[in-house]
Amino acid sequence: MKTKYYLLLALILSYCAGVKAVERHIFLCSSDYKDYQVRDKRSVSLEPTVTIDGNTMRIYSDMTIENVLIIIIDQLGNTLYTNSITISPQGYTLTLNSTNEECLIELSVGGVLYCGSFSIDID
Repeated sequence: MKTKYYLLLALILSYCAGVKAVERHIFLCSSDYKDYQVRDKRSVSLEPTVTIDGNTMRIYSDMTIENVLIIIIDQLGNTLYTNSITISPQGYTLTLNSTNEECLIELSVGGVLYCGSFSIDID
């Protein structure tokens, strides 16, 4: 019986030892003031959620949103990434090739522009 507990403990410790990445939330500002006012009152929001973990970015939404234009710009004004995508609750994942830079993300969703700043942290 003790062998099962030791085996379970070993599995848990081996799983936890490899977990060191932290996904950070990127705060997005909206160009639509009305959307900002009613955001908390709606149970399902069309506002996208963006997170970054190292150089892997994930974009989510409560509902499927088509024709979302993504633009990522570095601190010098160079465009690092641009694409028109569909965002779903499962999310959209992209990998950025730049390292240790301050960047700006812009998401254009049906005439509303969401933007936020973030840094790419790769150790």
